[in-house]
Amino acid sequence: ITFSGVESISDSLTSTNRSVQFAPAGGSAVLAVDPAVAGQLKLDFGTDLSLSFKAPTNAITVNGAEGNDSLTVDFANGVPIPAGKLQFNAGGQTNGGQDQLLLINATAPSVEYALTGPHSGSFSASNINYINFTGIEAINDSVTAANNSGMNRSVQYSSEGQSSVLSADSGKLKLQFGTELTLSLAPPVKAPAAAGANAPIGSFTVIGGAGADSLTVSYANGSPIAPGGVFFQGGTQPVNGENNRDQLVVTGTAALTVLHTVTNATD
Repeated sequence: ITFSGVESISDSLTSTNRSVQFAPAGGSAVLAVDPAVAGQLKLDFGTDLSLSFKAPTNAITVNGAEGNDSLTVDFANGVPIPAGKLQFNAGGQTNGGQDQLLLINATAPSVEYALTGPHSGSFSASNINYINFTGIEAINDSVTAANNSGMNRSVQYSSEGQSSVLSADSGKLKLQFGTELTLSLAPPVKAPAAAGANAPIGSFTVIGGAGADSLTVSYANGSPIAPGGVFFQGGTQPVNGENNRDQLVVTGTAALTVLHTVTNATD
């Protein structure tokens, strides 16, 4: 079926997987649970086009184009990701712009990113299905803790060896990998004491890969330290030497007392 001049599509076909290809010029879309039709998801392209379709049993793939693409995943009406995953392939950039993934109106006790390359990786949370992404330059993640609970965050570097800068940014934490990828993250939240000993402590953990990794913690815009602390776990080095080190760098000015505690040769 080929269509043109259409503003709305309602599709109730049962499927295992579904895919949507953005127009060649790129675009912006919002993926959400359709509040008007039970069991349906909705992909809105502003006032241009609205797709309402039956949720597939496995996965949804959204493919971007060469323009500036953005996909917002809105959890206000429930989780709009099927049991398998959401795959967002943003595509390449021909004009130096940005492809973006945005996550809004969601809560979770833990959030994890596992990077597989300069612009690719996955997002997962304990109560949200997987999101895989490729070709992304920016992620704006507003996932926070539910009421009277806490949330931890972690980011796993790829195996290639990566460097990032952690800083405060207008109430969020920003983890920037040069010009390749910027993660703007709602800060972790420490659970109240009444939540129990196993509740999230509000920590932020960065885990290195097999290459030479570095984390710079910058106080230039205020403290980027999460309530439960920042943990940097350097990965295993396949080759010893000056150019194959994992490094932690702290910059800026902080109104605090600095205490270094060495627990063993590498901690």
